[in-house]
Amino acid sequence: MLKTWNLVLIGLTYVLCLFGTMLTRSGLVQSVHAFAQTEIFGVLFLGYVLASAALYFGLVLWRRPQLRAANRLESVLSREAGFVVNNWLFMGLLAIVFWGTLYPKISEWLTEQEILLGPGWFNALAAFVALPLLLLTGIGPLVAWRRATPASLRRQLRAPVAAGALMALGVGFATRADLEPIAVAIWGIAALVTTTIAQEYVRAVRARMRHGESPLAALATLLRKNQRRYGGYVVHLGVVFLFIGFAGAALDEERLETMAPGEAVELNGYRLEYRTARALPAQHYGGAVARIALYEDGKPLAMLAPEKRMYWLEQQPSSIPAVWSTLGEDLYVILTAIEADGAATLKIRRNPLVNWVWIGGFTFVIGTVLVMWPHPERRGGA
Repeated sequence: MLKTWNLVLIGLTYVLCLFGTMLTRSGLVQSVHAFAQTEIFGVLFLGYVLASAALYFGLVLWRRPQLRAANRLESVLSREAGFVVNNWLFMGLLAIVFWGTLYPKISEWLTEQEILLGPGWFNALAAFVALPLLLLTGIGPLVAWRRATPASLRRQLRAPVAAGALMALGVGFATRADLEPIAVAIWGIAALVTTTIAQEYVRAVRARMRHGESPLAALATLLRKNQRRYGGYVVHLGVVFLFIGFAGAALDEERLETMAPGEAVELNGYRLEYRTARALPAQHYGGAVARIALYEDGKPLAMLAPEKRMYWLEQQPSSIPAVWSTLGEDLYVILTAIEADGAATLKIRRNPLVNWVWIGGFTFVIGTVLVMWPHPERRGGA
């Protein structure tokens, strides 16, 4: 049914990869990857992008009659309709990122003044698109093909909705001092989606166990014989982990402290004690490295050594942060300056749950492998 949609999304993916490369390499937007020394490079690259887009989408329009679907949507409450809504939400996210990225140049061309849109602008708008996308990963698999009934959908969503509501209430109560509604919504929807995934696996495994299979054998059979569905659920779980990592940004903490040797600062159960600093002479750069003892609840954890460098040839300063990383959070210590009396100015940043972004990425890859893994018996028609 969605042949044209699929081809349009494939074409946009390729063309926008080219366009993003052109933006950064040509220097049209500020980037450390820009290397072009002449404006003609950007013009030629943009011409290539436009020519590729024109050729691809021209061919799609030319073959449009052959791409028309034989079937139509039978109900708004169907999985096919969910795919269409999902596609439009992705297009909305594309529009937000595309406009926000190019707006500084557009404003410069129109008003001769470059206006930058910061992270707050992107986060505020993208959240209204991202939250429905996350919700669809949980609801979509429960909706029947062609036509679903409200009664069956309510029955399947009863446990997931209860789990999501309990999670949202719990997180809201725990963070009531610094309540972030979007973060609470993300955690609530994440619990809903996770419950739907667990529910689908449990039901399918139990059904196979009634025929005498063990739980592990039943799980392996599901991933072998219906790998697109159950591997897809693992991909959805990866998306949930990604959003959990994103929501952790609501709990970020940052401090800027100037400390004399021997002084300490407390941050969310951590104690950072500044010991000393020493010069950092090298052939190509100079600077300083500080030694900070890290404690948690009075127990020593590590000796952190953030650096501040100055590269002589480029006259470019660089900060090398010290990082203490756990499953729950990352703690960054950045040396910003060393005073003549030995005092150090430190920027201390705590990023809760950020490692769940990595976990989500790896889970996403594992789910993709499960979906695409070749099974000889399936190719043989089994």
